[in-house]
Amino acid sequence: MKIALHIERLVLDGVPLASGQQALLHAAVVEALTARLGDGVFAARLAAQPRRDVVHGAPIRLSSQTDPQSLGTDIASSIHAGFGGGQ
Repeated sequence: MKIALHIERLVLDGVPLASGQQALLHAAVVEALTARLGDGVFAARLAAQPRRDVVHGAPIRLSSQTDPQSLGTDIASSIHAGFGGGQ
């Protein structure tokens, strides 16, 4: 089964990222989402749902020490939860 996910805009209010960390965050989100959405059981459940134009993720808690990799994993978990997957 093939899943196509297009994220037009990801809004991160108040997230302190240093210059150059956006690319690291992007890569981390893609990697973590691919792992979560590639789960065969979840993919089958997702395919049975109607198409969604908007998915609201679960809230994410930020710490003052948030790194792009951890934040990317948290964002992927939040999006996954928005589709009805467990965290």
